[in-house]
Amino acid sequence: MPYASHRFAELAYVFRPMPQSRLTFCRVFEHFYFRHGAFIESSSIASLEAFAEHGHILFGADFPLHVVGRRHLHRNLDAYEMTPAEKAAINRGNALALFERLHG
Repeated sequence: MPYASHRFAELAYVFRPMPQSRLTFCRVFEHFYFRHGAFIESSSIASLEAFAEHGHILFGADFPLHVVGRRHLHRNLDAYEMTPAEKAAINRGNALALFERLHG
């Protein structure tokens, strides 16, 4: 999404010129929630961290990646330089904040 948002903004502007700037349009995507599974490599994680709003990165993957790539996802997240609190937030804390009923 970090890479694609600028392309989406350009394409949207071609079909429907807007009063807001393309950058303003791109900033809408910053409020989305992103799952780490789509950003496996450390360079992708860094890009996602720079793009996404704080607290909007969640750990997760869909089929078939969650079956075949789970260890790879964990290994890359564990190897990525961030504080234990940031890792805990991605692994669980951000999801709990998003889905309050899971607090139990």
